[in-house]
Amino acid sequence: MTDTVSLLQNTILRILETAPHGLTVERIRTRLFEAGATVDTHEVVRALGRLNERGLVEFSRARGWRVRGPGTGASRNDMEEYVERVGETIGS
Repeated sequence: MTDTVSLLQNTILRILETAPHGLTVERIRTRLFEAGATVDTHEVVRALGRLNERGLVEFSRARGWRVRGPGTGASRNDMEEYVERVGETIGS
């Protein structure tokens, strides 16, 4: 993992730690922008996917991302459907 990718993932994790109910991808991106980072939505989605693979974050039933907690996440199908929809929106 490169330093830039690691830094982005760590920053996103810290942002999510401040929002126990979770945040949407756009809200995460807005907070990154407010902190001076210039990342596009695809980069945020990829970083969230990697954090999810590592078991650190989850896609919640409320359609937002949050730090992983016991028995609180949405199904993998919900997450994949959301990521696919976000990709379609960005590509439009």
